Amino acid sequence: MITRLLVSIMLGGVLLTAAVAPAEAQQFTAWGWPQPYEQVSPKSIDWLKQQGWWPLQYGYQAPWLGQATIPLVIK
Repeated sequence: MITRLLVSIMLGGVLLTAAVAPAEAQQFTAWGWPQPYEQVSPKSIDWLKQQGWWPLQYGYQAPWLGQATIPLVIK
């Protein structure tokens, strides 16, 4: 019983240190983006421009505003 407990504690400690190590190695900006930035390929940018989707934009409508309320209630 004690052996199982000790093995579990040691295994837990190893897993915790293994999970923390990669996060420490990577640098992040003050607002949380990983460094260095990964560039999007020029081929992808050209394709997005052909579709009329460049520059990419992000939009969000809060669920308590007007038209979004009905789908929220249905879900």
